[in-house]
Amino acid sequence: MRARVLVLLSLLVVALLGAIFTFRRPVEPSTETRTASAPKREAEPDLRLAFAYGADAATLRATLAAAYRPGVDRRMLDAVSDVRTFMAGGDTIDLAAAEFTGGLWHVRCGADDAGTLPEFPRFDDAMRLLDAWAARELAAHPLPDGAPDGAVSALIADQLPQVALATLDAAAQKQGVTRASVAQALEAGSQLALLLANDRSGYADSVMMRTLSWLALARAADHTPHARERAALAWAMGYLDDARTTAATLPANDALAALVLDRRATLTRLSSDVRAPRETRVLQLLQLASDGEFEPWIQMVEGTARPGSEGMGALFATALAFRRFDVGGQVGRALTQVSLENVPGAPAGAGLNGKGLLAFERSLARPEQPLRGRMSGGTLVNARRAVFYSGLVAEHEFVSKQLASVHTAKQFRDALASAANSPGAGFVLWQNVMTNAMLHEATEADLRALLTQPGLPGRLALETFEALSLMHSYGTSPMRVATRSLAARIDTRPSYMIDYAEHTQLQVMWPELTEKLYSHAAACAGGTRTSAHLLLALMREDHAGLAAAANDPGAEPSETARMLRVCLAADSSVAPQVLARYAPLAAAPGATLGLVQSYAKMLDSRGRYAEAERVMAAWIATCDSTSDALDMTIATTTLARMQRMQGRIADALTTIEPEMNSMQKGAMHEAAVLLLAHGREREAFALAEQARARYPQSPRAQVFPVLLMWRAGRDADAARALAQPDAKDRFDKGELAEGFAEVFGRRHDAARAALDAMRGVVPSIYPLLWQLSSVYSRSNDLAFAAELARRSNGGSGANRAYGLVEVYGRIADAAGADSALVWLNTQYMAVDIREFVAGRLLVQGQARAARAVLAADPACAGNEYAVLLRASAWRLEGARDAAERDSLHTMLAAIKPGAYERLARYMLGEITESDALQLAADRKRQNEVWFFCGLRAWADGRANDAVTWLVLCEEAGMTSDGEYLWAHDRLLNWSQRWRAADRLRMGTPRPA
Repeated sequence: MRARVLVLLSLLVVALLGAIFTFRRPVEPSTETRTASAPKREAEPDLRLAFAYGADAATLRATLAAAYRPGVDRRMLDAVSDVRTFMAGGDTIDLAAAEFTGGLWHVRCGADDAGTLPEFPRFDDAMRLLDAWAARELAAHPLPDGAPDGAVSALIADQLPQVALATLDAAAQKQGVTRASVAQALEAGSQLALLLANDRSGYADSVMMRTLSWLALARAADHTPHARERAALAWAMGYLDDARTTAATLPANDALAALVLDRRATLTRLSSDVRAPRETRVLQLLQLASDGEFEPWIQMVEGTARPGSEGMGALFATALAFRRFDVGGQVGRALTQVSLENVPGAPAGAGLNGKGLLAFERSLARPEQPLRGRMSGGTLVNARRAVFYSGLVAEHEFVSKQLASVHTAKQFRDALASAANSPGAGFVLWQNVMTNAMLHEATEADLRALLTQPGLPGRLALETFEALSLMHSYGTSPMRVATRSLAARIDTRPSYMIDYAEHTQLQVMWPELTEKLYSHAAACAGGTRTSAHLLLALMREDHAGLAAAANDPGAEPSETARMLRVCLAADSSVAPQVLARYAPLAAAPGATLGLVQSYAKMLDSRGRYAEAERVMAAWIATCDSTSDALDMTIATTTLARMQRMQGRIADALTTIEPEMNSMQKGAMHEAAVLLLAHGREREAFALAEQARARYPQSPRAQVFPVLLMWRAGRDADAARALAQPDAKDRFDKGELAEGFAEVFGRRHDAARAALDAMRGVVPSIYPLLWQLSSVYSRSNDLAFAAELARRSNGGSGANRAYGLVEVYGRIADAAGADSALVWLNTQYMAVDIREFVAGRLLVQGQARAARAVLAADPACAGNEYAVLLRASAWRLEGARDAAERDSLHTMLAAIKPGAYERLARYMLGEITESDALQLAADRKRQNEVWFFCGLRAWADGRANDAVTWLVLCEEAGMTSDGEYLWAHDRLLNWSQRWRAADRLRMGTPRPA
């Protein structure tokens, strides 16, 4: 056994040491591959929710909430069914279902009412329901007392839960189920649940479900709390609040209590004792892995797997707690290898292909395998699957996030393709589509079809959604549809809610929902600070809570860093606190490159180049020969840039020289800039062209040669390149604008010269000027942003309306609103353009300017929609201008009565919201009515109502109507501030 352990451990160590070679060398594709089946294409979804016409506000809100409400934690719900199935000996399978009505989940099993759960149930909520349900089922199917099995007790004491459960299965086949055997199954199940707490496959759900059933039945049978098992299961399921409360009742020197209560020193002391039981050492393995302590984990695995012991899969399952990128691929490969030990037909060596996956699945079905029985049900087979497929997911995550991994990604995808019709087809399909997405070979339809696949595990659904979101801007109708599909694939478990909350904030743009999701995740976390606490504090402007969450030493550093970036993007005023918190995170031993790199970028963006250089140099100095070669390339490139930004070109060239042939895009670009600065122009442009050819799918790589021309002062050459017939398709305007601003910065005369070289030559100059104006505005170069905006051509139609408002905004930022309004009133606008401009100004909080634009054209006085907009402006200005109100009454008396006239009277306060809602007789009217209900709520200071009405307007899906576009502008602005609705600053005299 010891030899086998060392062989498996060597897979981790050798693979890690060999990483520098693997990442550089292209991998030859497998010779036995075929394309995995594409997901079944669903019919194109309706991009809109169905709402009853003329419905009241409460009904509309309920319909909206239902569309984005995740289902109750499936493990809780399925445990209701499982209690009945288990007690009936598997003869009865009544599925449990939950319906949300009256603010509660009403749970039924077959024809029976099982009880209720809150909208976002916690562990103790589930136990209240399951305790009562188990008591009912136990009364219907009484169990004899029985006696504990001594062999099973020994196996549990030796932390071998799978063997213990298999032994209980054998005993149950001969003697039946007893109360004592249920209690022993609970002990073994809670151990197994702990080991699989970091499952990435979804297969461990059945382990949690049956253990939850055993917990309820054991408590009902012997009327004791089973506190230790309850704490273990709650922790494994992610309900840390209940786990901590329960663990606090355990003895102080209990190793489980030390793990759950985050008493690291206690757990280390207990596990260091030579007499420590195997369980204590396994719990320490979980702690070491979650802390990213790779070498100590390796050593403890070796010491824990004693000769003659079984359960290697259990020990290696603790590796799933690692979140270190640099060991991710090795952890994944080791998990699959330990799962394939003694499996007939499994491939030799560390590689895995479709044959290996098929061999693994066939082994689970072999009759001699004791994987299904009266006690365990499908727990044992799914525990093995959880380890195996979690290993595959871990390896996929590593490959897909490794920037230089195109060949490796293709090899991994193709190696598994032959198992496309196996019992593992679900994973093969997911991995195939996700890899294709990484390689830019998957379409939006592919990902959308994958997201709607029945049975797709929630964690994989979240990753699929992430890939799909890269194809759309925030809050578009397709992403709303995708978010609803995601809601149907996940449930209320805390680990899902943190990610789902972020998606709802950015895609649904409804902070009421986001705040509710974060509140649930934060409450379930108990005393452990998580990203939910951090962003909840940001939304509520709770500065003390924000500091506490950011500075919690027990929080996972990379997760804290990610949320700090969100905080900084949402509110630049917190920059000093964010940077102060980032510094120790980046300097801590074992800090990942991603964390250090993000800190360096923050310093870079603030011109603190010397500090950023020190940060990167310190990280590089801690690396050794086992370090990820790609990480070293990225870090070295960043270091060279910081030196260049300080004017030390020679030092920067010396730094980047070892990476010039790395073929990594960022390194090639930085080297080209440095070569140019050193006077080696021919080499610089050759390297830029080489990068462009190597990365044909990268917008930045395609634009970079043009940026280099500007750096070299070759403005005419750059203009000619942008004037080519295919330039519109080849060059991304956003990348051009960002690169232009980086090249020229505050050198306005040089920037003007480059633009003059393009004028009259480049057909797309005006859209580029818009992009440039926006980039310079974001960098706070307001005067130049306004100049660029004035020099651009606003176009026609809605584009002209957008353009006019953007220029107005730029001039207002640079010279004040009065100056901007003078300019705006000199521009030609037909009535429809004037209306569109006024609508955009309204949602930007510029009610005075909107009214002035409408009042400047007498034709608007006889146009019912223009009058409605003007009445909205009056309301948003505070509804205090009596002369304007009288003027509006005069205009209303002269126009034809109708929906717009009624909505104008609603704005004037002459009809109620209920009256206005009756006008919503079709999709178009819903879009219009809900938008103006939102403006009225905004003006009245009803923040939640204002946001909800605008979200409803988006859901109406009239994507080409002004109201939809204006609502989207307003919601997007609010969502990026990460504020609860009652904390939004709405830009009106009466803040909502």
